[in-house]
Amino acid sequence: MALVAGGRGRIELLGVRPLAAERKGSFMQAGGAYEFTAQENVVIEKVGGRARTWGVLSIVIGGILMLIGVAALVKLPGDPAKVLGGAVVLLALQPMVTGSFYMAAGNSLREVVQTNGNDVPLMMTAVGKITSAVRIEAIVTIVGFLIGLAIGLAFKAG
Repeated sequence: MALVAGGRGRIELLGVRPLAAERKGSFMQAGGAYEFTAQENVVIEKVGGRARTWGVLSIVIGGILMLIGVAALVKLPGDPAKVLGGAVVLLALQPMVTGSFYMAAGNSLREVVQTNGNDVPLMMTAVGKITSAVRIEAIVTIVGFLIGLAIGLAFKAG
């Protein structure tokens, strides 16, 4: 497939039809009943599978980080180890929480492919779940960076 310039500044894939809102007789005009094509369903199913896979991997990575953080809290002596272990435990929550959102988004995308008559509402639910996962990742990444910076500055000063 190749990218081509579409009308009104859009870029489209050759061989892929525009989404419903860009077609004549869009789903809005048809009363809300719209089904994605078989070709669109292949793409949606692939994204859903990858979202589920990333969700599982994120949860596993978060669980490993949680175990490392708890081990540092329990086994390592000294205040710096306790602070570091506590920070790792807190930061381990991010991939675990976002992983659950990615898995839910992947399941919603699978529903788009497997059901009839509700493709657009189901797609919007999936997009909302992916949006939540990305928002949580961004916020926790910024907070984690600031916590790490504060810990680093505290140990440098001390």
